[in-house]
Amino acid sequence: PPVGKSILGGIVFGIIGVELGKLIFLKKQDRVSTGNKWILPLAIGTAIGRIGCQICGLPDGTFGSAVPSWMPLAWDYGDGIARYPVALMEILFVLTVGCILHNRVLKTNDKSGIYFNYYIFLYCAWRVFIEFFKPPFDSSATSFNTISIYWGLTGLQWFALVSAVWMLIRIAKQRFHPHK
Repeated sequence: PPVGKSILGGIVFGIIGVELGKLIFLKKQDRVSTGNKWILPLAIGTAIGRIGCQICGLPDGTFGSAVPSWMPLAWDYGDGIARYPVALMEILFVLTVGCILHNRVLKTNDKSGIYFNYYIFLYCAWRVFIEFFKPPFDSSATSFNTISIYWGLTGLQWFALVSAVWMLIRIAKQRFHPHK
């Protein structure tokens, strides 16, 4: 089964690349935040990507775990098992959070980029949570149970957790030391 495909790594390492580029190529007084401008495009792009996950179904391993038959959220990906539609749930999550934070940026005219960091923090926290509804935590997905679990979490969950902590540190620095 495919392992290691995630937009989360692209987002986090993209942020690292931008920050390194600012350090290398810009003088300190020229380093301005552009993150807030990317909240809505990132949310829309993630939602479009998750449409692909939803359409792909079982082969890529991004499907949700089995749900009780009485659940209204159940989705059958063609194997006769009702599952959580985690891709659809993520689309709803990113678009809702993206729109809320984008509107906050417009209302506050914030230039610090803190709302972008809020978005990334919330997305990372979401990924830690929603991964519990995917293989390998799903006993009905035996062919995908080759994903390793370390101290109760998958590698992706650990990456998301570390990234969320990094975002919290960035948010704290911006809130408590806004001009550094």
